[in-house]
Amino acid sequence: MRDGVENGVLHEDSYFLRHSNPEIAKAAADIMSDKHEISPNWSEQNVRINHEVDKLHQAVMSCLYSYKNTKIILAMKKIQDEIDQLDDDHFDEIMTLMARQRQLEQVKILFASKLGRIII
Repeated sequence: MRDGVENGVLHEDSYFLRHSNPEIAKAAADIMSDKHEISPNWSEQNVRINHEVDKLHQAVMSCLYSYKNTKIILAMKKIQDEIDQLDDDHFDEIMTLMARQRQLEQVKILFASKLGRIII
């Protein structure tokens, strides 16, 4: 698996299903198999059933936004620490840092809205 990441290769599901490590093969089989079987009657009645794969894009985007939001918060804390360490003689630098912090705050608000979070 590591060789695939290092070489930029995206392995097919069969690679993991036939993996030499039985724990990896079992985990792959568990992930790829449906936990419940849907009755054919649902399809005949035109009832739409959402599967995990249907939610995958939303789940990935949510993870990415959460990760980016965390990075933004850490950057804002770092800027605040820098501001706290400066004295009043460095007014221009403080203003520059505060402008950057405002920009990051706007990005944080954007990510919060994408994640359905409310910032007070």
